[in-house]
Amino acid sequence: LIFSVIFILLATVAYSLAPLFMGFSTNVLADIFSAGKAEGYVTKFLSFLLLMVAAYALNAILSYIATCLIVHVTENTIYDLRKDIDKKLSKLPLNYYDTNAYGDILSRVTNDVDTVSGSLQQSIYQILNAVFTILIVFLIMVSVSGVLTIVALAIVPVAVYISAKVAKRSKVEFDKQQEKTGELNGYVEEYYGGHV
Repeated sequence: LIFSVIFILLATVAYSLAPLFMGFSTNVLADIFSAGKAEGYVTKFLSFLLLMVAAYALNAILSYIATCLIVHVTENTIYDLRKDIDKKLSKLPLNYYDTNAYGDILSRVTNDVDTVSGSLQQSIYQILNAVFTILIVFLIMVSVSGVLTIVALAIVPVAVYISAKVAKRSKVEFDKQQEKTGELNGYVEEYYGGHV
């Protein structure tokens, strides 16, 4: 996990620097047109383009490695979680199985664990990538233009407010979906499980 965090940080740095190199190459291109001659500028222009391509390529390679590491960590975690659930289910009294629908138990063991697995695989990378991107892009923005940075930061509270509203509504709907999935699993298991 520590190595994946390091690779995500390096990939984010590479990804954040690529547009900066593109901006430098655009400035050199503008200098070529304003000077009316290409002597001395072409090498600079091509070097910035190569740096940009290298940054994107490095980002792709490091992101791939980080994703592989996160998948490995997540799969081991989910394996341990499934073992712990199996131990817990074997220790539960018989009364538990009589008072709870089999579909609900099955839903928790399969669907909920799969949901945790998917969330871990995607969320770890996305959260770390987002945090690192915000920090690095903020530093680059401040170095380029302080005024534009302030304008961009003024929009952030509105975006956070809208995101919070969407997340609150999504949680309610997700809970309903999980409940219906449990009911459906129970129904299928109770009525169609023995027909195979």
